[in-house]
Amino acid sequence: MFRMTVTSTFDEAKTRAIVRARRLADVRRAAEHLEARVRARAPRDTGRLVASIRVVPGSGDEGWRVVVAVPYAGFVEFGHRTPAGGFVPPNPYLRESAAETRRAFPGVKIVVLARMPARR
Repeated sequence: MFRMTVTSTFDEAKTRAIVRARRLADVRRAAEHLEARVRARAPRDTGRLVASIRVVPGSGDEGWRVVVAVPYAGFVEFGHRTPAGGFVPPNPYLRESAAETRRAFPGVKIVVLARMPARR
C-alpha cells in the first residue's frame, strides 16, 4: 500500500501582503496609463497644460492621482464663455482618457475630479 500526505501552511498575512502589493502595482500602472492618455489628448496651445500633467501618490489608501495643475484645466475640459460672450466648446480630454483607462484596467477604480476656480 502506498500512502502520501500533502500538507500546506497558509500564511494569511503574507498572502494578503502579496495581493495588496500586486493590487497597488496595478493601480500604479493604471495611473501611468491614464497620465499617458491625458497627455496624448490634451490641447497644446502653449504647452503649459500638458507640462502640468503628472502622477502623484494619493493620501492614505487612495493609490495614485493624475493631476493637471493649471487653473484653467476645468475650463478646457467642460467648455466656457469668453469675456466677449462667445462660447468655447468642451474638450473632454480627461473624461475620454478615464473611460479608455477604465476599459484597459476594469478592476481599478478611476475617478475624475475637477476643481473649477472661483468666479471673480
